[in-house]
Amino acid sequence: MRALVLAVTLLVLAHMVLFAVGFARAWTTGDDDLLASPAMIGAHVAAFAAVIVLVVTYARDVFKRDLPDDQQAIWAVLMCVTGPLAMVPYWLLHYRRGPGRPLSRSG
Repeated sequence: MRALVLAVTLLVLAHMVLFAVGFARAWTTGDDDLLASPAMIGAHVAAFAAVIVLVVTYARDVFKRDLPDDQQAIWAVLMCVTGPLAMVPYWLLHYRRGPGRPLSRSG
């Protein structure tokens, strides 16, 4: 399940990058056929839906995990404001370890 969440997060990020490149191309060349295509509109709707599901998934994990209250608030705000840009670091730092398994502090 954790790998699937990461895969969807990375797909949304890839869509964001590809859309930004397509938008810049359309802006500079005036050729906006790709942006108005049914495939792009469908991909955009799917990305929006995926972001909503990801925000709910990550927010549930943030508040179930044994993190200090200030970190919970920071992660929740970051994920709601920046979306997948904050989800990847959260996945790497916390989500991939599974529930209730914080980073071990050695030393």
